[in-house]
Amino acid sequence: MAARFDWSTYLALAEELGAREDEASLRSAISRAYYFVYHLALQRAEANDLKASPGEPSHRQLWRLFDESPETACRKLGVIATRLKQKRERADYEPVFVRLWAVIVERWWFTWPAKRSSLYEWADFADERPKERL
Repeated sequence: MAARFDWSTYLALAEELGAREDEASLRSAISRAYYFVYHLALQRAEANDLKASPGEPSHRQLWRLFDESPETACRKLGVIATRLKQKRERADYEPVFVRLWAVIVERWWFTWPAKRSSLYEWADFADERPKERL
């Protein structure tokens, strides 16, 4: 059987790509960072018996679940993830990403150490024993 994929490699790749100056790398960095967060959250939700409902996109369901959680850390992640998802969609689908450099530099890069720390803290939290509710 194949080894389980380590989603933290997406975060490492996002850091590497984010250090480059070309637009494709910056767009890809946003996407990889989002999917790192998404898969950690999904693992946490599945450990708590998340049951996907038909008719609503899986990403929207997941972030709604976190937004409505009684746990502060989960709600905070829901807010961060929703914003990151919006940026990921722009990076992946819009042919012109207005102010890409400003978004990266002003809103992401200067706060990256704090965000990275928060993501790693949340990753540790996500690896904790499942709770009855998110």
